[in-house]
Amino acid sequence: MRGLICAISCCAMLAVSAFAAELPVSISVAETGGTARPNWPVTSGVPLPKGAVRETGELVLRGADGKIVPCQFDVVTRWPDGSVKWVDLNFQTDLAAGAKREYRLEKGARTAPRKAVRVTETDEAITIDTGAISFTVPRKKGAIIGEVKTGGRLLATGRGLVILGAKDAQKGVEFSTLNGKVETVEVERRGPMMVRVHLLLTCSSKDGKPYIPTSASKKKYNEPSGDFFKVRVRLHAYAGKPYIYMIASLLHGGPMDDSPDAFFKSAALVFKPAAPLTSAEAEGVSGSVAGEGFVLFQ
Repeated sequence: MRGLICAISCCAMLAVSAFAAELPVSISVAETGGTARPNWPVTSGVPLPKGAVRETGELVLRGADGKIVPCQFDVVTRWPDGSVKWVDLNFQTDLAAGAKREYRLEKGARTAPRKAVRVTETDEAITIDTGAISFTVPRKKGAIIGEVKTGGRLLATGRGLVILGAKDAQKGVEFSTLNGKVETVEVERRGPMMVRVHLLLTCSSKDGKPYIPTSASKKKYNEPSGDFFKVRVRLHAYAGKPYIYMIASLLHGGPMDDSPDAFFKSAALVFKPAAPLTSAEAEGVSGSVAGEGFVLFQ
């Protein structure tokens, strides 16, 4: 489903460079993938000299033409004197294939961006609206992404991350975050240009059994708790963009000699469409998992 695939993931092919020096700091952004990047999200860390900047409100980003570029500044670390040592920048650049743009980080006054990511939190879910797409992140079930909407119209509902076992007793068994335990769901970074949500979940089969390789230490894992194998997910949403950038990490909870057979056949993010897909919408979709819907990667 082209629209929803765009709505869930994107991958940038950009090279960003910045060098610590007295302000202003020069920043170069180069397109390296051979594809035009209109208003493409850029994230870059910039080291700053000790004592140069006390708070991010003192900073502004300018293009080569001298115009202020809407940018989100987040403090990563500080010097012992409290000044900013390292700052993350989130902004958007417009690049032709193979092109390069220059920016300058300096002190100055800035205005709020016209488009901003909106975040609403309840006990049940986190709702994020980029202005082009909105989606929920459930707090109490491991769907990872709940409802995905655009223009108020429901596109699909998340069915979690599904892992298929590949060896011994795990072979062919389907383990899903939807059946597992939700340990962490939090807004890790928020601002007008980018919002990042962090999730930590376990994977379990439909009968509630977590993934534990048969060769794992019986002394430590005799009573399955789900601590052996977890999934860490970070979702990035950008102002005005109709997609979500997702990074999923599979975490091994035991020593390697405890699990020589910890292998997986596949990993897939599963969604149930709100309406049947046409052949054009289904182009690029990997298929279905147990009739639940379609997958975006596997």
